[in-house]
Amino acid sequence: MYFDKSMAIRDLRTPTIAMVQGKCVAGGLMVALMCDLVVAADDAVFQNPVLRMTGAAVEALVEIRDMSARAAKEFLWTGDELGAPDALRLGLVNRVVARERLEDETLALAERIAKIPPVTAQNVKRSINHAEDLAGFRSALEYHFMVHQFTHNTKTALDALAARQQKGSMKEVFADRDKQFDS
Repeated sequence: MYFDKSMAIRDLRTPTIAMVQGKCVAGGLMVALMCDLVVAADDAVFQNPVLRMTGAAVEALVEIRDMSARAAKEFLWTGDELGAPDALRLGLVNRVVARERLEDETLALAERIAKIPPVTAQNVKRSINHAEDLAGFRSALEYHFMVHQFTHNTKTALDALAARQQKGSMKEVFADRDKQFDS
């Protein structure tokens, strides 16, 4: 379901803009990055810590489109947070704006894009997505989704799930998950 919904956002005919403030983590990050553009508040923080829980990232590993391979590997392997300025530098977001201006700036961008004929915007979006697909982007996402599903059924993942189920809360799960990475 998550993979198909993510691809539906990407393949929507209309241009899409994610407006991000605060924490944008794991599945939320996947949804935001499936949009055509991302406008982030200066307080936005991006993170995909799923590998720390033995997962293979989230269902659609879209970071590979926006970041260099080296940056994506470090981001995913460490699960570290990226502040908005670093997310901009690495290509995850298009713009960083002051939090109090986020909605106005995002709406202004949408209104500017809306001034071009809809068929033009749709065809250019379709062409860019097609170029990505010819370069293997969709196939890469489909492959990763299979890896994601496979990883859920490994002994490592199943043992980790059993250990997590013994915890009293998700807060405790995340604290245990992250304590070995805090240094």
